[in-house]
Amino acid sequence: MSKLTLNDSITSFIDNEYKTIWDLILENKTEELKSISAEDGELLPAIVSGLFSDGESKVLNEYDFVSLKENNSLLFKDLIRLILVLDINGEHEELRLQVVDKLFEAIPDVVSKIREESNGYPQRPVNALVWAEGTGFRASFNALIYYYRQKEDADNNTLHFLIMNRTQITLAIMGHYKNLVGPDMLESAQIKEQLGQIDAALSFYKAVEADFKNELGWFIESPETGPSEEDVVTLESLKSALQAIDRLSNTDNYSEVCSQIDEVLSREHTEIPDFDEDEDEE
Repeated sequence: MSKLTLNDSITSFIDNEYKTIWDLILENKTEELKSISAEDGELLPAIVSGLFSDGESKVLNEYDFVSLKENNSLLFKDLIRLILVLDINGEHEELRLQVVDKLFEAIPDVVSKIREESNGYPQRPVNALVWAEGTGFRASFNALIYYYRQKEDADNNTLHFLIMNRTQITLAIMGHYKNLVGPDMLESAQIKEQLGQIDAALSFYKAVEADFKNELGWFIESPETGPSEEDVVTLESLKSALQAIDRLSNTDNYSEVCSQIDEVLSREHTEIPDFDEDEDEE
């Protein structure tokens, strides 16, 4: 695969507590990497030291990402940082692939566990740990999606795997955040299109239509109200879905609705006061 290039986004992403380790990898200082010490049971330094000293890491091989526990998603994201810097280094492909294989092996079971533990959401609230780890893993999948989009020869099947798993987490614990659901559903539909799965793509576009059309209806009935930033994302997602349905179905059924969306998007947003129903204390 093509070698990754360090850019501003990646530089910002690896600017965390392990920046010293990332810099050592980027500079290919192998001997220093072999002697990294892990303090207070830190896992990432132990993993890196094992990889460069022994060519594999027992800590990584035996680690359980599936049983949800605090900071699992943080380690997962640090391992994505490790993948990126190993890719940029370009001289330790076998180590990069070991980390990639471990993460990709864990992803389906991690997502299944989050969905299982979502506790009947949205009828019932999501457990705090499930929420924290679920949002953490979703952010990690976004980082992996970004990574593979930077690769000129990235496999669409790999992107499909990541995008679909990311969307499952979004729907499992964040379904009421339409400004997140919309883009995720659209990206799911688009990757389906790229793989030639047109019927599946249409089902995603139509799901956005069904779930978001009431959002537009509310604004049409409230002509004095303009959309917030989150509303803009939601309405733009609806418009993109409707245009895609027309395009894939060779119809023009939604041009008028899209014009209505454009009118709402042109409105200036004004904050609606949050009136306190409780009387002020005298």
